[in-house]
Amino acid sequence: MLKSLLIKAAAAGLITSILFIPVHASPQAIKIRVVSADAAVYAKPDMNSQVIQNPPQGTVLEAEELAGDWYRVRVRSRVGMMITGYIHQRFVEVEGRPAAKPAVKTPQRRQEDRPARAARPRGELAIRFGTASGSFLNDSSRYSETWSETLLANVTETGTLTHSVNSPMGLGLAFGYQLFGSVGIQLKVDYNFTTKIEGDDQLSTYRMTWSWTNGEGPYDRTKDWPVGGEVSVIPLSFNLLIKPSGGGMLAPYLSGGVSYMTASVKADSQRGWGFTWIEGDTQYIDYIDIPLSVDESISHVGFNIGGGLDLLFSPNFGLNLDACYYVGKKTQVTWQPRAGTYAGNLWPDSSVAVSQANVEALAAQVSPLEVNTSFFKLQAGIKLLF
Repeated sequence: MLKSLLIKAAAAGLITSILFIPVHASPQAIKIRVVSADAAVYAKPDMNSQVIQNPPQGTVLEAEELAGDWYRVRVRSRVGMMITGYIHQRFVEVEGRPAAKPAVKTPQRRQEDRPARAARPRGELAIRFGTASGSFLNDSSRYSETWSETLLANVTETGTLTHSVNSPMGLGLAFGYQLFGSVGIQLKVDYNFTTKIEGDDQLSTYRMTWSWTNGEGPYDRTKDWPVGGEVSVIPLSFNLLIKPSGGGMLAPYLSGGVSYMTASVKADSQRGWGFTWIEGDTQYIDYIDIPLSVDESISHVGFNIGGGLDLLFSPNFGLNLDACYYVGKKTQVTWQPRAGTYAGNLWPDSSVAVSQANVEALAAQVSPLEVNTSFFKLQAGIKLLF
């Protein structure tokens, strides 16, 4: 009986001691609000360590503890992972509590003891590759002429110089610098690889038809020549750059400004030119091949407007997508025939001399080559920030 009473008393004492063991509450998170535009979350409680994030002013964070002058917080990195970082108490205030005002003047710190401002990259360099879409050239140049002489009742000459180019690929290089806030400047060059004028479907077609006064005819002859050459359009731009501030992984921007369009066009082809002559009682008709060429610089001032998006994997590196529309001008250039003596096609022993006066008249017959330096360019590449 005594043994049973002792066991019951011991059990009661054990239960009582358990019930009265003090319980310590787990520490609760401290809600803090960012009050500085220069706030930064660092990898270590040291302003010389890596910046993990630049939270905008007004952001509310949950701090796990305050150790010295640093709050330990959990934030999302640029690649979307939750990681531990540290933010100095000078950048924040406790949520719901006004910032404490010192009752006495705080002793001035030495310069080396003051917290440094969060370092943000201000310069950037983009290297990208893409394609330009634009017509650059009109579809064709044409000429026609009708004449008659002696026994020739009607001679008609027509010609079409077909010319077109494909959209060129190109490289882009852009350097930007943030002056203040979201406003910066940008220098960039877009090098478009030279666009060739070539291909089996690019031909200069000539046709001559004629009839005689005695009713014979009509007769006709045709001939084709290739059209070759190249078009070069390379803009050099000075732009205003607008980049909204923020520490996110995606960083959009707008750009626009003046562009100096370094442009030139070169092309070569031929055209036909009919002629007639009389030997004894016989009148003959023939045509010659006259070389045509264009070689002109058409550089001028234009402008551009565009924008893009940076996908940042770290504070100093990311991918870049850029789109820009360049506005140049339309320029007309004249096909220039070349003076000289040329052999006939129907009668190889025949020939005719083309003088400088003939050249000027023939140049006026062919419609100009029209070059349009406006184009849209889409590029992608890498961006370095420093």
